[in-house]
Order: sequence, then C-alpha cells, then structure tokens
Amino acid sequence: MGEIKGMGRRDFLKTAALSGLALGGAAALTGCAPSTGAEKGASAKASAGADVAWDKEVDVLVIGSGTGAFAALVAAAKGAESVCLVEKGTMWGGTAATSGGGLAVPLTYAATDAGITDSKEEVVKYFTNATDGRVDQAVLNSFIDNGSTFIDWISEEMGWKFAASPLFGDYYEPMDGWIPMGRGSLGAADASGSLSAAQMWDQMSLRPVQPGVRLL
Repeated sequence: MGEIKGMGRRDFLKTAALSGLALGGAAALTGCAPSTGAEKGASAKASAGADVAWDKEVDVLVIGSGTGAFAALVAAAKGAESVCLVEKGTMWGGTAATSGGGLAVPLTYAATDAGITDSKEEVVKYFTNATDGRVDQAVLNSFIDNGSTFIDWISEEMGWKFAASPLFGDYYEPMDGWIPMGRGSLGAADASGSLSAAQMWDQMSLRPVQPGVRLL
C-alpha cells in the first residue's frame, strides 16, 4: 500500500479498525486459501458450544473481515511469511455485508468527479462535532489522510469505479461541517454496472491464492 501518510505501517495496522472506514470489507480476501475440512469441522464444533483447541502461530493475525481488515491483510501479506484472518460471523465483509455496501470516505476522486467542494478542515469539523469532541484526533487524521488513498488503491486493485451518491449525505444534520453529498456513501461499479456489497465480496473471493495466507 506504500507509505502511510503521517503514520508508520505498524501504527496504521493498529488503528485501521478504529478509523471507522465504513467501507464494505472483503468476501474472501486477496490471497486467502479456502478452509480445510478439519477447519470447517472445528467451526461447527465451536458453534455447537464445544471446546476447540487453537494451536496456530502466524506472523500477523487479522481479526474480522471488514475493509480495514482487508487493507491490513493485503499490506501484511506483502511482507510477512504467514498471515491469518479470522472471521466469527457467517458473512464476510463486516457491517457493510448486511448493508448497501456504500463506502463512507471523504475527499476522494469520486467527490471531485461530482464537482463537490470539500476540505480536510471541514471534515475534521464535522466529525469533531458529530462525536461531541470525543473523537481521537490522531485516528481521525489518519482516516482523512489515508481514506482517499485507500479508495484509489482498491479501485485499481479490483478494477472498480466509485461514484458519490446524491442520496446519502453526512448522517448528522444540521451540524457545522456537514455536507449533503460526497462523503456519506460511495457506490462501486464495474463494466457490468453497479455492484451490491455481496457482488463486491464475491469478486474479492476470486482473487488468486498466495502461499502463507489463510482465511478461517
């Protein structure tokens, strides 16, 4: 993913989940091998309440399959010999897997293409007000500085084009820093047309398998 603006790679991986990228995560993520029969059996036992012994050891463990986890997995897979992602749910993709799949990221090429005027100062103002001042400013700045880079990266990685939806503005209005369009929900499309969350994750599941990366 290249250098993360204002943060080291380790700090980025620690705060990726906290940054709240309300993005749609990954179905079966880049480089993930399918679960074996034994792993599926262990999962069935766990769901039945039985004790399961875990003895796996990896260089990097990624918890969950949301988009922040997807980014962490891909970044880690480029340098670590062994990476494992674990998902407790029955669907891949985090919360966006059960929603429309829109990505809530400010200051992207999609907003620029739509002619939207915005700035980092306005984004900071909005999130600070929306959280009544309780937002972690370091995490907020990381989200703002790296969110558009993430959209650029996933667009190139997956061959998708994002567009700002006129149907979704910032969630909390009226509020200083709020804008009616451009941050709330970016929709993805490919050559066939608009993509739902399920279609996005299905495409991710077709990514080639890389040695040393496991999905459980």
